[in-house]
Parts: sequence; C-alpha cells; structure tokens
Amino acid sequence: MRRSQLLRLVCLILILCCNFCFTLEAQQRSSIDKFLFHQGDNGLWKSVSYDDSHWRHIHQGLPDETGTYWARLHVEVVASGDTESQALFTSILGAYEIYWDGYLLSSNGIVGDSASTEVPGKIDKITQIPSYLWTDGSHVISIRISNFHSPDQLRSRYFVARLGSGPLSNSFFPLTMFGGFVILALYFLQLYALFSPQKVYLVFSLLCFSLASLLVAETWRNLLGYDYDWHHFRLISVGLLTFVVATLLPLYFLFQLSNKNKIKWMFPLILILLSIAVLAPTFDIKNLFMLLASFIFSLAIVFSAARLNKDGSKISCLAIISMIIALLFLPSNFMEMYFFPMFAIFIFTELAFFIRKMKLIDSEKNIALLNSANLEISLLRKNIQPHFILNTLTSIEQWIEDSPKTAILFIDALADEFRVLSNISHQKLIYLHQEIELCRSHLEIMSYRQNQQYTLQTENIDPMLHIPPAILHTLIENSLTHNRYTADITIFTLRQCHNLQDDSVELQLSVPISQYGHQATEGTGTGLKYIRARLTESFQQRWQFEEQADGNFWVTKITIPKSENMDEIK
Repeated sequence: MRRSQLLRLVCLILILCCNFCFTLEAQQRSSIDKFLFHQGDNGLWKSVSYDDSHWRHIHQGLPDETGTYWARLHVEVVASGDTESQALFTSILGAYEIYWDGYLLSSNGIVGDSASTEVPGKIDKITQIPSYLWTDGSHVISIRISNFHSPDQLRSRYFVARLGSGPLSNSFFPLTMFGGFVILALYFLQLYALFSPQKVYLVFSLLCFSLASLLVAETWRNLLGYDYDWHHFRLISVGLLTFVVATLLPLYFLFQLSNKNKIKWMFPLILILLSIAVLAPTFDIKNLFMLLASFIFSLAIVFSAARLNKDGSKISCLAIISMIIALLFLPSNFMEMYFFPMFAIFIFTELAFFIRKMKLIDSEKNIALLNSANLEISLLRKNIQPHFILNTLTSIEQWIEDSPKTAILFIDALADEFRVLSNISHQKLIYLHQEIELCRSHLEIMSYRQNQQYTLQTENIDPMLHIPPAILHTLIENSLTHNRYTADITIFTLRQCHNLQDDSVELQLSVPISQYGHQATEGTGTGLKYIRARLTESFQQRWQFEEQADGNFWVTKITIPKSENMDEIK
C-alpha cells in the first residue's frame, strides 16, 4: 500500500469516528440535585417515614472528612412504560448501598467503618429499579456511603446520581479512533527514523501518541470502569497527558511552519501551563485552561504564518478557531464530547497537507534525480576539458625533458584533483574540508603550469560543514580564467560566518583582481549556472549568492542553511 493510500485510509477512519461522535444523541436523564445528606450511620435512615427535614442539601457540599454518611431523595413517580427511567445511575467516591423505600436494591463495594473494613466500590454503577417498586406516588431513595479511600481534593465535591441508564458506553468508536491515532503515530515515527528525519514528523508522531493515550485515559472509565480509589490517579494521568498535548500542539506548528523563534514561543507557554496546573482549583478547570492557552498560542503562531502566506497556515487557523469557540461556549462537555472529534478533524486537515506535501516532494525528488545526473556529467565535463588535458600533457612532456622531478610532482597534483573529483561528483553534499582539498589541488596544478604560487587561506572554517561539490572550485577556476596574475604569490581567502538569527552560514571567498584582467559583475556563464543549480538542488530556495568588488578583491558571498542531515553524505 502506498503512503498516500495509507493516509487516506486513516483519514476515513477518523471521519467516521467524528461523524458518530457528532451525531450521537445524549441520553435523557433526570438530574437529581435535591439529595439531602447527614453524617453518621443509622439503619432507621432508610425508612420512608423517617423525618429528614433537618438534613443538609447535597449542593451545600459533602463532608470534608472521611467517614460514613447517608443521602436521601424524595421522588414523585408517574408510572409509564419507559423502562429506561426505571434505573438509577450513581457515581460516588465511596462504597455504598442503595435502598428504595427501605428495600435494598444494590450494593457497590462493602460499606465499612474504617479504611480496613471498607471495600471500595466501582466509580460508576447502574442500579435497576424493579417494575413492582416503580409505582405511582412518593418514594424515597436512600444511599448509605463510606468514603475512607477518597482523596482530600475530591471528597467534598464528587456526588452524581440521576435517574436513567447513565453514560452510553460504546467501545467500538473510541477504540477505532485510538487505532487511527496509533497508526498515524507509528507511521510518522517510522517516517522520521528511516526515511526523512524532519523534526516535524517526530513532533507530529508524539502528538498522535499523546492523543491516543489521552483518549484511553478519558474513556477508560466508561469502557472498563475501576474502583473509586483509582479515580484520583486517572484524573492526574488525564491532567499530565493534557499538559503534554497542550505543549506539543504549538511546538508542532513551530516546526511545520518553519518558525525560527521556538524558544521565544515555548518558554512563556510552558510557564503558563505550569502556573495553571498549580493554581487552578479543579482538574477540569486545569485541563480546560491548559488547552485554551495552547489553542491561543497555536492560533498566534499560525496567524503570523498566515500573514506570510505560508502553505497550510490558513486551514490550520480555521481549525484552531473552531476549537476555541467550542471550548468557550461548551466548556462543561468539551473534553467528553467535542475535544477528540474536533482534534480528529484537525488531524485530518494536517494529513491532507502532508499528502499534498509528500506528492510535491516525490515530484521534486524525481526532477532532482534527473538534475543530479546532469550536474554530475556537467562537473566532470567542466573539469576534464580537451584543451585543459592537451595543455597539461604538453606541460608534462616539457617537464619530463627539463625537470623529471617537477613532472612527477605535477602528475601527483593532477592525480589528487581527479581523485577528489571522482569521489565527490556523484554526491549531493560534501564536507567543506573535501572542497578545500579540491581547491588546493587545483591551485597547485595551476602553480606548476603558470610558474607562480597560488595559495588558499582559510579563516574560522568548520571542516564538517555540508556544501554542494565543486562550487568554490568553480569560483577559483573562474578567477584564474578571467585574471592574469603576475605576483610571485597570489592568495585566495575563504572565511566562514555564522548568522545566529536564522541559523545560516555565510561563506566569503575573496580573490584578487589583477590589473590585466577582470571579474564579471553579473555572473551568467556556465560555471555560475552550475553553482546556482547545485545550490537549488541541495537547499531549494534557502540560499543566497552575491558578488561584489571590495577594493582590489572580488568577494563572493554564499549563504546556506546549516545542514544537520548527515544522511546526505554517503
């Protein structure tokens, strides 16, 4: 299966999941907010006739300390054929027993009088109300609760009870969406590790892994359930994964849109996220505000790129704005109902961008292969010209007769140049020290031929810098062609400067201008066409080539990105 076909398949999976999540109708439930509670433990409190008028309302807050308490609710029932209404959904941090008019309906865990005697119950439970109990008239729901394993942060806040079947649990679509995220994460991780080590692929893979993990943490409760004493750990894991997603999303845009100021953006974002994690009062507020901060930073990054008309920035801008609107207007249900479907749509838009980009890269790669072959032939043709070979052979014949030792040295220098040319002609990038070796071999040959000394001096050179082959060699060869040097020693100078602002490197080659020669101010010859073609092949449009006179020197400046791709050099 081709890469584009695989990505289209994953897109289809995510779209189906989003369609299900957006069209899923919420179940109708009767919220129960009139529960009364009282601390202590008395078997009479389950009785219908017990007077609970002095009990506190549940919305005033549950007990802050651990112990045993009761909750009661008076219900008016109008009997109907709706079987869904004959169930009670409860989510309570504790072990508990549920009574209907004094009759025990169900128990969840074992209610105890200490942490050692209590057995924690499940975080969620659905209790069926038998039809013979679901009759017209007034009824009392009584719940006996112990909460010795509940965490301090949640003890006084967490109590949910409503008539209805509770949250709809459907494992197919969350698991399908999880599979889509994992497939994408593994695909882009493999793409980064084996084929194209671009950091944007690694960040995108980590983002998909984080989303898959967050999806598991969010849906674990409804899919598999757990004892209530694990609820706090799940909330912590959701918060940590939300922090990771909130960090990776802006970082992805920084790499995707080639933003150079990554530290400038990420440092304040991480400070804000840490502040929210520490200061926000509840886990839900922490998660919502961390996502909101991440969306705002991402929108700022994408908007700045959209102003520069960078590819893919406008559609990403719309996706982030839609998520911000959903979070602001639907905060209570955002994480449960809208976050993952909307993020899946965002992933879909990014996949469309990647598919288009990969097609463009494949097309450019095919063109580059043809150009590379032509450039290799051009390099060899340029340096093995008939008149150069004939003149060289004539010089060798003369030296063999007059100075055999000089002839041997000349032949060695000529062999060195051809050896280096043979090694680098098929490569896209070479090390700078190889280029310098080639230039010095050529200058040594010309020193013998013209009976004067040519030298190349270097300043602040990184020998491991990557550059296209023979571009400096071509400049030096042009200078020897367009100038007639008469000094005993002619010095060429190569300098390297590093631009910290955009992490680029500038190479400056200074060659003397003789009074009997000239240097073309507008380079349009074969040699300069070769240089520009090689720069475009290696760095696309991320290079600059400038020439200008500086006193008695002709200075050529070549600016290229500092390559970190060691795989380019084989």
